[in-house]
Amino acid sequence: MSNRRYHQAKKILCKYEGDNKTQDEIELWDVARQMCIADIDAMGVEDYLNQSASDISMAFMDICVNTMHDQLNEILTMRDAETGLDELGLGTEQDRIDLVRVSKALHNNYASGMAVMTNYFSMLEAVKNYLHES
Repeated sequence: MSNRRYHQAKKILCKYEGDNKTQDEIELWDVARQMCIADIDAMGVEDYLNQSASDISMAFMDICVNTMHDQLNEILTMRDAETGLDELGLGTEQDRIDLVRVSKALHNNYASGMAVMTNYFSMLEAVKNYLHES
């Protein structure tokens, strides 16, 4: 790995600005930036630049699916506990899972993952374009 290209790639990522309008959007760009930097550190700049879109998409999909699976299991476990308490006559005064709120949170988490993936691709393209031109 070229030490110069490594430092150039990281410098581009640190300076790269997307169309950030809100604090949430800025945070999603920062997550993507940290993922790009971590990937460069883990795989080297050349392998980072040569990743296929399908490999990147699959990695993001795995993360999103696993996260959703874990979240759903936690919700279902809580729901089962509520049902058990109800059957024993002990759960009537308990707070319940707000399914609307939880559904929105799951949706927002998945949407955030897709936004981070889009930002990751944008940053990867910016690094490729800059290093190709220099």
